[in-house]
Amino acid sequence: MRPGPPATSMPIPRKSVHPTYRETARPTILSAIGIGSGRHRCHKARGGPPTRAPGRRGVIENGRRHVSKGDDGLHPEGLHRDGLHRSADIRPQAIIFDFDGVILDSARLKTQAFADCYAGEAEETIAEVVAYQDRHGGVGRREKFAHYERELFGRPGDPAALDALCRRFAELIDTAMMEAPFIPGAVQVLAALHGCLPLHLVSGMPETELRVLLARRGLDGFFASVAGTPRLKLPEFRRILADENLAPGEVLAVGDARTEFDAAMELGIPFLAIVAEGAPDFFPADVPRHRDLSGFLDFVAR
Repeated sequence: MRPGPPATSMPIPRKSVHPTYRETARPTILSAIGIGSGRHRCHKARGGPPTRAPGRRGVIENGRRHVSKGDDGLHPEGLHRDGLHRSADIRPQAIIFDFDGVILDSARLKTQAFADCYAGEAEETIAEVVAYQDRHGGVGRREKFAHYERELFGRPGDPAALDALCRRFAELIDTAMMEAPFIPGAVQVLAALHGCLPLHLVSGMPETELRVLLARRGLDGFFASVAGTPRLKLPEFRRILADENLAPGEVLAVGDARTEFDAAMELGIPFLAIVAEGAPDFFPADVPRHRDLSGFLDFVAR
């Protein structure tokens, strides 16, 4: 029998997620930014003549870097051939951000929503739902529901059932996504780097919903491109490299799930993991980690 809407919220069988979907007042861009000037602020006049950054490859024009012919870009300062950061100095020429758990503190509430969609099912199976969500945070929800239905619950996972589950999930998170706080430092980072280098957003959230949410939260103007499902992370990362005319070592990917990490490693893109306090950590030991974005501007040495 397909799961119907739960009468009450089913707590996921693990410690501390959002006790409710609405426990935090909605923050706003104006109250979150607080940036007027500072050593990380980019003072480049937009629309001015192209300038070459000292000690850096390529030409910056209108906030986008254009790599000159003959620049191989394979070994930017602070990066090693394997794409991992091993020094205190990393200077990417473009950045790819994930959304949930990186820009917006929404990863745990989505985990709770997946659990609530299966309220009334066996607790041990809900625990498997949660474990899969923790490890595959960057995968689209429809693909996850297809996996849960077929692999965990032994059901066909037909289109009608998946449609119903996706609708239920969207209902659970709609208001919550408007009320979820920003990850510490996220809005400051976007405001400080916008216009200095291209910022791209690649998320496992459905793209239509993602674009609406970005507009409603005042974030839509920060990104050179926005991609969500059904588009996949690996081809989107490839697209960004081509669009920006950059080598993999000149781009930094920032995410909280193995999905974007695996895509970055496939292409040789350096990666920064965001691992919140108490969150599961699935990343190799030598991958750099931050709990949030509060120290990100120092990390990229802008």
